[in-house]
Amino acid sequence: MPESMLLAAAAGVVAGALAVGVVVLLRRLAVQSKDLGTDAERATYETLHLASRAAKHLRGDMTETDAARAARHLKALLGADTLALVMTGGPVAVDGDETLVSAAERLAVEAVETGRSQVERRVPTPSGETDAA
Repeated sequence: MPESMLLAAAAGVVAGALAVGVVVLLRRLAVQSKDLGTDAERATYETLHLASRAAKHLRGDMTETDAARAARHLKALLGADTLALVMTGGPVAVDGDETLVSAAERLAVEAVETGRSQVERRVPTPSGETDAA
């Protein structure tokens, strides 16, 4: 009888160790599946995430509130200091540095007149130039 008790205890220890091993392995796999992997994969995820957040505000009839929300996400996506969204009637939303709003509005008018995107680098501001190294 004592041998059978030792055998049962040894089998219990082995079964417990296997159960712990399986739980640890499954937990590790679950944690790794949440990791986005390489820097390129993380950058792709962030880009698509910001684009989708902006897109939901640009669908259908765009109100000024929708445009302001979309501008915030697009500004982060593009890494811009200030961003202006325009429609054929003129600027709809300007988001960013208050000292750059007048330049953004001027570029918005140019975009409406020419029908092309407008970008200006090194805009002079009271605190210096934008994009200055």
